[in-house]
Amino acid sequence: QGLAECAGAFGASLAGGNLSAAATPVLTSTCLGSVPAGQALRRAGAGAGWELAVSGRLGGAAAGLRSLDDSSPWRAAWRRRLARPEPRLGVGRIIREAGVRVALDVSDGLYLDASRLLEAGAGDMPSGLLLDAAAIPVEAGVAEAWPADVWVLVGGGEDYEVLFAAPPEVMRQALARIRAAGADATVIGRFDEGRGVRLLIDGREAPPPGAGHEHFASTARG
Repeated sequence: QGLAECAGAFGASLAGGNLSAAATPVLTSTCLGSVPAGQALRRAGAGAGWELAVSGRLGGAAAGLRSLDDSSPWRAAWRRRLARPEPRLGVGRIIREAGVRVALDVSDGLYLDASRLLEAGAGDMPSGLLLDAAAIPVEAGVAEAWPADVWVLVGGGEDYEVLFAAPPEVMRQALARIRAAGADATVIGRFDEGRGVRLLIDGREAPPPGAGHEHFASTARG
């Protein structure tokens, strides 16, 4: 029922199939669609000096998971971010029309998903990506509830916001169009010649806390 409601809001259909028997419930899904030729948003292609931006706010879904037994006034909003994520199809369409070609959604965690864009760079592939903690938009109440763990929760995943990269001039156009549509997005980092993904906090660079969700790891991490 929840999948049908979400699909209907975006003009998509929910079709059955892929059925089998199992000892426990198993739910799988496949989404099919199309984009204009040559305009697909892909992970590969970020270049040195490009900026990285993210739509919306991060950390709400991870806070929702952590607050299962919490009485925080933000708990309902956090739980909704976890249980009923909203596909950012509008943002994806806007940035595509603005000329952005490098993007993915934040499902496995900000730091892990950002590293995927770094690893799939272009011919002048940058070696590093510096994220500015002060610029990262955090879900309301998360920093107040867990000040010591806020950056862990920001990297927790399941937010399904759009993480996208572009040269500065293209990024300006994309952000202007997003804001004109009543949505929001924020530049949070830049691809550089450093080493790997780093997080700048209070003027100091450090490895991001938490590894995100590795699909094929032997044990869960994060």
